[in-house]
Amino acid sequence: MSTNTGYSQYLRKYRVMVTAKIKKTTNKVVRSSQTTPAVPATPSTTIYTAKAKKKLAMRAGPGSKYKSYGSLKKGTAIELLTKSGKWYKARNSKGKDGIVYVYSKYVKVTGTKKIGGTAAKAATESVVTETVDTWGNALDVSDLRCVFLCEKSLNDTPNYSQITIYNLNQQTISSIKAGDKVVLEAGYEGGNYGMIFTGDIVQPMVHRESSTDIALTLIVQDGDVYLNSAFTAQTLSKASTQGDVITACMTEDVARGAITGDLPKTKMVRGKVLFGKSAKYLKKVAANSNGQFYIEDGKVNIVAAKDYSSSQAVELNPMTGLIGMPEQTDDGVKGQCLINPSIKLNTLIYINSKLVTQKQVAEGETKYTAVNADGVYRIIKLTVEGDTHGDTWYMTFEAITQSGTKPTGMSSGESNPWR
Repeated sequence: MSTNTGYSQYLRKYRVMVTAKIKKTTNKVVRSSQTTPAVPATPSTTIYTAKAKKKLAMRAGPGSKYKSYGSLKKGTAIELLTKSGKWYKARNSKGKDGIVYVYSKYVKVTGTKKIGGTAAKAATESVVTETVDTWGNALDVSDLRCVFLCEKSLNDTPNYSQITIYNLNQQTISSIKAGDKVVLEAGYEGGNYGMIFTGDIVQPMVHRESSTDIALTLIVQDGDVYLNSAFTAQTLSKASTQGDVITACMTEDVARGAITGDLPKTKMVRGKVLFGKSAKYLKKVAANSNGQFYIEDGKVNIVAAKDYSSSQAVELNPMTGLIGMPEQTDDGVKGQCLINPSIKLNTLIYINSKLVTQKQVAEGETKYTAVNADGVYRIIKLTVEGDTHGDTWYMTFEAITQSGTKPTGMSSGESNPWR
């Protein structure tokens, strides 16, 4: 295994960017009632009438991977518009703008009809508006003093950060609102530098620390909206997999991160209705894989015991940023190092066993665990603290021996697949 020091002795460097959500209104055309036109209609179009030969799934696109709009019973009539490969584009009120896709093999065409011409009824169209959240230009506030505390863990809870910026002008303070996105970068000039934390502002707080200093403190959380508010209401078809459950639970609030290859391959013997918090279903998927579900930097991750890079680890020693002597814990090690953005959740670090202080047995105990001889640990918790105008500039880490942490609810380490 190679190691990456990830540290260079240069001047400290940081950047804080705040990006505001803006409201962008767009037009959307929807179908309304049928009326007889006052002028001749456009040339007629052929619509194929059909019936379902068996229970017929309706999809948002021409393929089984697209979002499900439910299904039709055998014998149900449906109108077919065009064909795309082995799929028909059809009309049904359950689809977006009244359009769905059905598999041609399970459809029996029964006839045709014409739409259009002077004697036909034409559909009128009405225009409605929908509001879409987009992101404006980023506000860079890196020229001022900044003090930050960021906490992350390999658990299904939101990551937390508290970022205080000093002496912003009043106009800038007023422009920063709850719901805005924050990106915090830190490291060293000319050395290892990168993103430490990103999330949404939960609360901006203004307070005066002295007669001259005004501070804006941003309470920021990563994954809070998804973990506590995201809701899934979909029907998965027969033969769907755990991967389909993950896809169904993805929303605009998160992106797909690391997903284990150990997901069960078993296909569902019947359709399944997903109706509830999205995080609840992802926790179940993780449990079925003996894995952990967590969010980091706005990405959904489900990792199992073997899901880590075995080819490289970040080496920590006094020359590469290690602070003091790390301490042995029941499951691994905890310690401090200088800020290093290469160290994230679920990544590997290497600490020579000679640098680790062994845990002392408690009164009444007769057994103890030796310090991990190979020195390789996996990060399960990080706390990053910094003061751009002070001495604080370090990470406190907790790591598990070799590869992982105890899955949620597991009390016995003896049967723990992560050890």
